[in-house]
Amino acid sequence: MAYLGDVEAKYHIWNNKKSKVDWAYGSEINDKNFEAQVKITKELNAFNKQLGIEFKKYDCTHFTPYNRRQFEKMAVIGTSALNSEDEKKTFDFTPGFPDSINNTKTKEGLIRDEKEGTAYLGDVDAKLLAWNNKIFEVNWAHVSDINEMNLEAKVKLTKELNAFQKQQSIETKRYDWTHFIPYNRRQFEKLAVIGISALNSADEKRFIKATNNMEKIYSTAKVCVSGNCMLELDPDLTKIMSESKNYNELRQAWVNWRDVTGKKMRRDFISYYNLGNKAAKLNELPNMKFETLDDLWLFSWETPDIKNQTENLLLEMMPFYAKLHAYVRKHLRKAYPGKMPKDKTIPAHILGNMWAQEWNNIMNTVPGVDPYPGVQTIDVTKELVKQNYTAKRMFELSDKFFSELGLMKVTDTFWQKSIIEKAKDKEMVCHASAWDFYAKTGDDFRIKMCTEINMNSSAWDFYAKTGDDFRIKMCTEINMNDLIVIHHEMGHI
Repeated sequence: MAYLGDVEAKYHIWNNKKSKVDWAYGSEINDKNFEAQVKITKELNAFNKQLGIEFKKYDCTHFTPYNRRQFEKMAVIGTSALNSEDEKKTFDFTPGFPDSINNTKTKEGLIRDEKEGTAYLGDVDAKLLAWNNKIFEVNWAHVSDINEMNLEAKVKLTKELNAFQKQQSIETKRYDWTHFIPYNRRQFEKLAVIGISALNSADEKRFIKATNNMEKIYSTAKVCVSGNCMLELDPDLTKIMSESKNYNELRQAWVNWRDVTGKKMRRDFISYYNLGNKAAKLNELPNMKFETLDDLWLFSWETPDIKNQTENLLLEMMPFYAKLHAYVRKHLRKAYPGKMPKDKTIPAHILGNMWAQEWNNIMNTVPGVDPYPGVQTIDVTKELVKQNYTAKRMFELSDKFFSELGLMKVTDTFWQKSIIEKAKDKEMVCHASAWDFYAKTGDDFRIKMCTEINMNSSAWDFYAKTGDDFRIKMCTEINMNDLIVIHHEMGHI
């Protein structure tokens, strides 16, 4: 596959050149930058044409899926397939600021002046930066200490932000942005879709209430398992699901957790679902309509056929998954005789995870699942405890790892404002997360993680004016799992 390696290296160089030219044009729209963009695009098209000729020398249909997929992508060269005359016409329709539309309006009164549109984008960007910083601050306060005061502050600011987005949507519709350059058009397209903010005030209130109710139920739920009560998801139930070999205990933990979460959320979830779909229908673009809430979610991926792509990947993986499923089920049947359903499914509660999304834990609890039982797996949990690692020391180790790769060390703000251990006197959302607080100086990132000596977390950007507010929130445990999660979340930072 030397050919693929050669092409990849050339593409890397071409993409670097093209990105620099596109950036210059998007940053300062003038004739000089436009001419540079046209020139590099023509050169890239010529390269793609030659690539199309080279590609046809290979019968890639029998290659491995990984290589075949790369060849298939190279076979489609888009507008590069046009002849030189037609190619020239594509540039005739993409000038910087054509005189025919400068300082004019459409017959419907829409603004067509792209310079005015660009100024508007700059103004909105500054306002959204400030709004994002404020909303992330109140969200952080709420998930870090779930109480009525923080909830009220969050609801109040969310309503204010929604009102701003409604007004911004009205302003955005004053522009005939569909003819703007791609760089500007993409921003207008994103501003035009305001999500849940499109709901009227009554529906908005119900949606916010349903969302907050579900979050509170999920984050504060406590259950009884095998006579032990007041057990929380993290770390208590997570530990049971990953370490227990007792079928009935696992089932009790799985069922009881869902009884105090899913069942109680049902009414709120139905409201959330219906209002979300209603909001989707209230959002629209010139050539796109939204029917359901998931349409809004998938819109941000900017991949129109994302559902088909995902389904194709699933189908490609299915033969292997079927074999893995059968292999694991065979050993689970031996471990839990008489407990396996006859329909060839696997009960979700015996796969080592509350959501059956990761099966690695049963390699330690179910004999035979580990295909290499004689090979010792790496688990540094005992060594972490032996060396008296603390949550902070685990984060310092991760920071050292990334800085030795040549990346910046985390800021003082990160250490001051991140939450890396669960507070004993507060209810909080313990799912680990990394946050960017959208600080203008770019250095407010924080981690929220109720650390155990193990792995679960998230990263947040707080859009802060000083630009140094990035945080992580994580209920950290001292174990290998949390050490891996710490590195994952610090990777976001």
